[in-house]
Amino acid sequence: MSHVETPGKSHFAGALVVDDEGGLTLLVRAILEDSDYLVDVAKDGVEACERVKERRYDAIICDIVMPNMDGIQFYTELSKIDATQAERLMFVTGMDMDEETRRQIRDTGRPVLHKPFEIGKFTAAVRRLVRGEE
Repeated sequence: MSHVETPGKSHFAGALVVDDEGGLTLLVRAILEDSDYLVDVAKDGVEACERVKERRYDAIICDIVMPNMDGIQFYTELSKIDATQAERLMFVTGMDMDEETRRQIRDTGRPVLHKPFEIGKFTAAVRRLVRGEE
């Protein structure tokens, strides 16, 4: 895996998983690590904000419903912290979204993958993020 120094940040070919569900986080982490990604985990948007200030990620996989700071709020903060990383975010959700949540997600322009998802669809979506195709 590549390691490139940039002013004030280290860049690893890696992913950040932001989710408060331990079981799903373990599964997503295992899938990503099996595809040779370095993986960091954050349990909510607050912790994820700290991670993105320390490191740049090639892909950020973020749940929508979380305590302290939800996925939409995290995306908004991430856009302020590092707009380039915000373009590498994909939402995952298992919830039935109300119209307001759907509108908020549409406004971000970020892709959404619904749980449960097929592993092949997930890995393909992550590859698109890494290539900047989403």
